Amino acid sequence: MLLQEVQCTVKYVDSSPYKARRILKQLKNRSYAEALIILSLMPYKASYPILNLLRSLGTKAERQLITKRKSLVISTALANQAPTLKRMRPRAQGRGYAIKKRRCHICLGVKSTIN
Repeated sequence: MLLQEVQCTVKYVDSSPYKARRILKQLKNRSYAEALIILSLMPYKASYPILNLLRSLGTKAERQLITKRKSLVISTALANQAPTLKRMRPRAQGRGYAIKKRRCHICLGVKSTIN
């Protein structure tokens, strides 16, 4: 039986949404403890803000759903595009090339399963 969902968002993460989605695909429909282990072993830069988000989401879910963390399952994992930082790189003969530093908003949601 599935109960209410709790969501948490982190905004303006300095990683492209494509790289964040690569990590989030592996977390969807996994238990909270299993997702923590997976994230702590991933070598990607984008996994650190997701790990911090998941930890705070566990605390928030414990308080709102009044349940243990071991009964939580990740139900929602989204990475949406945030505003892009635009920078210029100097090139030969006075030209400048654009550098686009992509950012993303990451949203995670958990549900409680009671056996």
